[in-house]
Parts: sequence; C-alpha cells; structure tokens
Amino acid sequence: DYQEGDRRHSAENIKKMRKGKPLDNEDRIQWLAEIQADIRWSLDRNREVVMTCSALKEKHRKELTALGRVQLVYIEVPKKILETRLLGRKDHYMSIELLDSQLLAFEEIKPEEGVITIDGSRSIDDVMKELMSKVINQFPIMEEFWWKRFVE
Repeated sequence: DYQEGDRRHSAENIKKMRKGKPLDNEDRIQWLAEIQADIRWSLDRNREVVMTCSALKEKHRKELTALGRVQLVYIEVPKKILETRLLGRKDHYMSIELLDSQLLAFEEIKPEEGVITIDGSRSIDDVMKELMSKVINQFPIMEEFWWKRFVE
C-alpha cells in the first residue's frame, strides 16, 4: 500500500503554504498525529505500507518509529535537484520558495536513528534498486512474496 503524507496536512496548513509561509512546529502537530494514526491502522491490520512524509525533525522521526515495525528511509537529494523537481511541479502548494525553510528545519539524521539512506539524485529505477537492496540486506524476509511473510 502507498500513502502520501502530504494528504494529511490540514486545509489551514495548505493555505499557509500556498501563501509561501513555512509551517512551524505547532502546525505539524496534527499532521504528525494523522500520520501516526495511519501507521497504527496499518500495523493493527498487519499491512505493509510505504508512506512518504518529510519528518524533518528528529523528534518526529522518533515518534514515528516508537510505534514499532517502522523503518524510515531518507532519500537524500542535493538542493539543486530539489529545486529542479519543485519547478517541475504544477499547481502544488509546496513551492520552491518554501524549499529553504524546509532545508533549514531539517535536522540531520544521526546513525543511531537507524534510517536507511538512499541517493535520490539518480533515476527512479536506480533509487528503487538501491532501496530494495538495502531493505533486503537488513530484512532478508522481504525477498519473500508479501503473502508468504504473514503465513504462520
């Protein structure tokens, strides 16, 4: 399953970002709670989910992984490439004007966080190959078909 964390932003947050105003910690509280609820729902049903979200703060990453059976992946992309990709987006509330505030808010990932880091500057096929290689290396059971992973 796939879920886009941006869909969990409130209408107020989206309006704020459309005006070019970055979110602050207070704005992110409900957004993070919504993502946590999605993770809990998936865990309760033994569902495997890929969810995208920024999780800029170490505190947010800790809150997400505290739920258990959560593996974070950081797709590292240089600023120039992020700028190019943002310029290619049409009619999205996350504009290039907000990029600097996002990068400023980002707290570097520490090794003890156990985050898988992927080079996101390459093609999507290369990114996926690197990701699957690292995931399977860390979780060999992921080579099995999904339905076999849950058979007892």
